[in-house]
Amino acid sequence: METDAMLIEYRDETTPRVRLFIAVVVIPFMVILAMNFILAFGLFGRDALDLVGSMLRGDFTRLGDFVGYLALLLLCVGIPCVFIYASISKGVFAPNVVVTIDPSRQIVSICRGVTWQSSHHAEYAFSDVAAIELANSSLTASEQNEISLRIRSLKRPLVLAATFDAQAAAQEFQKLKEMGLPSR
Repeated sequence: METDAMLIEYRDETTPRVRLFIAVVVIPFMVILAMNFILAFGLFGRDALDLVGSMLRGDFTRLGDFVGYLALLLLCVGIPCVFIYASISKGVFAPNVVVTIDPSRQIVSICRGVTWQSSHHAEYAFSDVAAIELANSSLTASEQNEISLRIRSLKRPLVLAATFDAQAAAQEFQKLKEMGLPSR
């Protein structure tokens, strides 16, 4: 968060170095991990192909083995694929978001974009703001306080700040309320 003569700016940005690290290190590591699991457990070996082939031909005497094979396949291939997907969607393709609140003009500006594309800029009047909210997030082991901005024309609220310090979050929330933004 930055403040410049009552102009407040919230930034949620992923640096190009972090994006590069995820693309060059994390994703290939997970691919190599999945390949090692496949090789170690022989998931696509001759026995596995015979098991799948017998199930496709209608021989259900090895159904327990087939279910075990599917469970092992899910663990060895599915979990690394989930991590790869999460790394790509959240680390590489997630847009940088900069929210600027200008109380003198009564405008909230939102700028979204990724490094390799042009950014999308939108401005909303304070009257377009449905509410600012201070809520506790239970997604972490300890209480995380999130200040969210709800704009009527957007489907999801924008998280302006997330902190574990309840007092700092309450002070920031109070500052936003004093600017004239509606709150819940």
